[in-house]
Amino acid sequence: MAKSQKKTAGVNQTSPRRYTPITNDEIARIAASRFGQDSGGRMLSVAELARIYNRDPAQITRLLRRAFEERIVELRSLVGADDSNPRGSARDIEEQLENQLGLIKATVVSEIGEPADDTAAALALHSDQTHHLLGEAAAKRLIGSGMVFRDNDIIGVGPGRAVDQTIKALAKQPGIRAENVTLRSLSGDVHARYHSGTGVYVDADRHVSDMALCFPRRGKLEMVSRQIAYSSRTECDIARSHSHLQWKDNKAPNLILAGVGVYSAGHQWFESVTPHAGPNEVPIKLKTHVLHPIKELLERLAKNCKDHQVGDHLLPVMDIANHLLHINPPEWTGPPESGPEGIWEKIRTQVADINAHTLTVRLDQIRKIPIMLVAGTIPKAQAIHRLFELRLKVRYLCTDLPTAERLLALRS
Repeated sequence: MAKSQKKTAGVNQTSPRRYTPITNDEIARIAASRFGQDSGGRMLSVAELARIYNRDPAQITRLLRRAFEERIVELRSLVGADDSNPRGSARDIEEQLENQLGLIKATVVSEIGEPADDTAAALALHSDQTHHLLGEAAAKRLIGSGMVFRDNDIIGVGPGRAVDQTIKALAKQPGIRAENVTLRSLSGDVHARYHSGTGVYVDADRHVSDMALCFPRRGKLEMVSRQIAYSSRTECDIARSHSHLQWKDNKAPNLILAGVGVYSAGHQWFESVTPHAGPNEVPIKLKTHVLHPIKELLERLAKNCKDHQVGDHLLPVMDIANHLLHINPPEWTGPPESGPEGIWEKIRTQVADINAHTLTVRLDQIRKIPIMLVAGTIPKAQAIHRLFELRLKVRYLCTDLPTAERLLALRS
């Protein structure tokens, strides 16, 4: 008996395999590795996967079968997908982002051109064109991989150009096979626009409606269908209590599809109180605009922000799904008596006050949900970095090469 116990103990001590529970995200990563995501397109054998993930080959086989049976992943042939460009250094950057930020998948768009000139109109058009390329890449390389959406998912959908372009690109692809999916808007209407003044409003409710067409097996749509801004906190709380933004943990989204905005020229909230701040020739008529109830709050925030930039073009406030966040100031190296601490504290307070008057997803809700982030252009690098500082669960990232390089520099 003693001899048998000793032999059993020896097996346990020398076995390198793990039999611990595994999440769907880990299963998706193993399936992606199987079909060449991490090996330059070369399919990996079960034995190789077992060695890489330190698991028994039989378990790897079962997990791969489970990945497809439960539609954790799917294989799809994408019409118009361009596989001829290896994207060289972009893939190296993607691997660095995945390793340093703990991402399941990063996609970096390297085919970004230069603006025609340095005028505000040219820069705005270039920014819109960049978001078009980001949306195309997110649809093909992230969502199109079949790794993301599953049956019975609840998908939180944000506003903005990047989300709009992602959904437009998805509509050109074969329908997503996931069944019984719920699409939930994460913000009231703010009538956001493209920076160059072209296109339609890019609000979350409209995105939910458009994205529903990408799922042939129709599910459920949950829209806010209300204005975003309220003159009193009580009024905003009442509106929230009657909206889909008030959910229990067991009804929370499985994933958020969102971009980020920065409080500067082109941002609807900033331009609403800063006449002719952006490239659009027609100024916003705030008296009849949905942001009018918080006009004074936005004006005070703009006044404090204008002279305290984090970078050349970036003011110290950002948003995700129209929920405002302050961006940490750079280290102050001047005399203590002239430091910006007082202003930064005011900005933090004003951001919190505006959030209390607006109908959007809250930070405490966002913290608990995995995020697919589609965001780019250099001014947004600091904003993307801020999300990781806040330890938000960004699991998928699609950005452009200059922004990715800047983000890695900020993380170093």
